[in-house]
Amino acid sequence: MKTLEKAAEFLNSALDAAAMIACVFTMLLGIYCFADDARVYRSTQDKGLLQYKPQLKEAVSEEKRISSDQIGWICVPGTGIDFPVLQGRDNSEYLNRNPYGEFSYSGSVFLDYRSSPDLSDSYSVIYGHHMSGGRMFGCLDAFRDPGFSKEHSSGSFSTKEKSFDLEVFAVFECLATAPEIFRPGGCSIGEVRGFIAEKSGVLPDPLRPVLALTTCTPQGGDKRLVVAAYITATEVDY
Repeated sequence: MKTLEKAAEFLNSALDAAAMIACVFTMLLGIYCFADDARVYRSTQDKGLLQYKPQLKEAVSEEKRISSDQIGWICVPGTGIDFPVLQGRDNSEYLNRNPYGEFSYSGSVFLDYRSSPDLSDSYSVIYGHHMSGGRMFGCLDAFRDPGFSKEHSSGSFSTKEKSFDLEVFAVFECLATAPEIFRPGGCSIGEVRGFIAEKSGVLPDPLRPVLALTTCTPQGGDKRLVVAAYITATEVDY
């Protein structure tokens, strides 16, 4: 009988110890997740990058380039879009690297590696992570509201050579495998414009080049949100 009682006591002590370890582990995991979220948040709110931002309608000067991979700067006032734009050797290079080339979960805003860095193509595409709280390209969700989209339709894009005006004209969702959007140069501009018209109900102007800003949808999966804008060179070239 005493042997059974001792065994029961030992088992209870072991269970209490296991429960305590589990509680401590859960607490530490919570602290780690909180700290990690805070670190990711800080990486998407790096105000230090703004020192490299060119003036309105100015090109990106060599002195203000963060690295040789920075091909421009994009800004859409009132939306949170105010970022340097990188371009890597492929579309994975800046997926989890910040503009300084350091590892970052939030990555960078980057131009598709197949797009011309001077925006001379008829169609170009820029990617950014969908971060919570409207950070990075999470702010593209707001363009689903027609009123917001109308009020925030104007933006700018500066490259090394010149500055461009942006004019948002369409917002839609599509599959991440759609070649018309995610394989620039792989489809004709007619196919791209036709696809945008089919998905958004807006027929793009055939004489104006298009820039697509794209990110994941809040639900995740294989859907992508696309905000399409016309590109117009400003009067002053550099």
